[in-house]
Amino acid sequence: MPAHPLTRRPVKTVLKTTPLLRDQALLTLGFQTGFRISELLSLTVGEVADSYGQVKSVLTVAKSRMKGKQFSRTVKLNSDTQRVLSKLVKKLK
Repeated sequence: MPAHPLTRRPVKTVLKTTPLLRDQALLTLGFQTGFRISELLSLTVGEVADSYGQVKSVLTVAKSRMKGKQFSRTVKLNSDTQRVLSKLVKKLK
């Protein structure tokens, strides 16, 4: 059976029923970027936000953390992802 991409409705349902902010941030970032869970879990606050706590608009996962380790991967974060990451960064400070 062929795979089908998730539409907005099931993604919103998953996010609304996820109680922990950390998990919401990981899911939002994963849905938006397509990073593997190991890549998401390898990220640090310093890679997501600047020294003032502002979430970066572009995120890079180093090639040493990527499967295959041939290339690093850079993605532009949308406003929804930046918003949930900002909430998490503020909570962690």
